[in-house]
Formats: sequence, structure tokens, C-alpha cells
Amino acid sequence: MKFTNQYIESSKNQVLKNVLNSMKPQIEKKIESTIKWMESEKNAMPVTEFGKECIELQLIHDICKSIISYTNEDDMLLWFNAGTSVKGNFEMTGEIERGGKRYSFSTEAIIAGGYIQRDHYRYLTKTNLPKTGNMVLAKEIKKVIALKNKKQRKMDDISRLEKHIKNAYVKSDMLSKLTREDWIEYINANDANRFITNDNWSEFPQDHRDEIFQGSYEVYKQWIVDTNEKTIDRAMEESTHIVNRIAYLEKDLKKEQERLSKI
Repeated sequence: MKFTNQYIESSKNQVLKNVLNSMKPQIEKKIESTIKWMESEKNAMPVTEFGKECIELQLIHDICKSIISYTNEDDMLLWFNAGTSVKGNFEMTGEIERGGKRYSFSTEAIIAGGYIQRDHYRYLTKTNLPKTGNMVLAKEIKKVIALKNKKQRKMDDISRLEKHIKNAYVKSDMLSKLTREDWIEYINANDANRFITNDNWSEFPQDHRDEIFQGSYEVYKQWIVDTNEKTIDRAMEESTHIVNRIAYLEKDLKKEQERLSKI
């Protein structure tokens, strides 16, 4: 609850402080349910502390926007209650004094439909207070969200690169231990069609036999042996290609890490 507590402590808006404080259990519960959904996805990674902060910021942005658009820092909160509405939604009601006049307000937190299992709170505020147009805090939160989203995307890119590098090292280590006989088995297991295994001498027209194989069956048979040997040589070059790929990926990773450090 890093940001919720931060805005409770730093905000001079008494209404916002009270609403955020009352909403803490609901915000915490929604953070937990969102994390649970995200981690249940196929091939999902555990949500980091950074990821939890992003979820929390998204949740509290709308409530801050809803409250501060109607209230001022010097508004006096006369009374405040938090409970459950007849619809079963979390509801906060209170009365504010501004310029010697009393104003009522109520804010209802409902679950607004979004992506499946990623619904969010929508705050419906009813009050006879005029809108203040004060959106500074909401804009600040929006900037923090945008910055964190940018940082998260860069972290995701780095994570993918690290995964590719790890897999490349594993494959490189495996290939480096193969003997030539092992390579033959490896080729057969992954693409047996790369070897010429059928004797199709009889299918060639005579002029082709004369031009390519000097009309000799023995030359043809040696051609098959040489071609298959070249297939093995080309396959063995994969080890070099992977080493080069690792170098390229590590160079790219370093660039991405430098970019992340500047965000």
C-alpha cells in the first residue's frame, strides 16, 4: 500500500485523506485479486513489487480524480462515514463546510467492467459542491503511472532478452559436446530429410547422368556421400551461429539496461 499511504500522509485535502484511509481494505483486496489473476495466466511470471505498485496506482488514480475535482485543501470536513450501499457497493458519505456553507457529498465505489478478471473501481460522486477543476494530483498520478508503465515495458523487454540468452547458452553448451556421430543423430531427430537416403540413379535421364555424374554410378554414389558430409558440416556451424547470437543478445541487453537506468 505504498502509494495509498503516501498520498494519505502527503495530501492536505482532508476529504481525500479520509476516503483513501477508508478504502485501504478494498484497495488491498483488489490488488491481491488482480495479482492472483495475472499469475494464473499461462506462462505468467510472479508479479514483482514494482508490478504491485503499478496495480495500486491504477486503482487509486480514479478515486483521487473523483474527490479532488470537487474539493479544496481548505475545505473543512464536518463528518464522514464509510459503509455499504443498498447495492452492496462500498460507499462514503460526509458533509463539508466551505466559505461558511455546508455541502453534502457521497462517493460510491463500484466494480466497472474492463478486461476479464481485471475489472476496476469506478467512483461515482454525488455532491452539491461545484467542481473545482483542481486536477493537479490526478495528473501527477497519471504521470507516475505513465512512467511506471514505460519502465515496466522496458523491464519486460530485458526479461525476454535474458530468457533468450539463457536458452541460447543451454543450447550452445549442448551442441558443443556433440561428436560428429552425435550430429548425425541430431540431424536425423530434427530434420532427417536433410540427408539424401534414397538411391534414385534410375530416375535420372541418361544425358543428366552423363553431364553431372560422368555417366558413372560410382561417381553418383560418392556425390551422395559428399553431399551428406556437407550437410553435417553445415549443421555443425550452428554452434558458431549460436555463439554469435549470444554476443548480439548480450550487446542488446546492455543497451536496454542502460535505457532502463535513464527512465
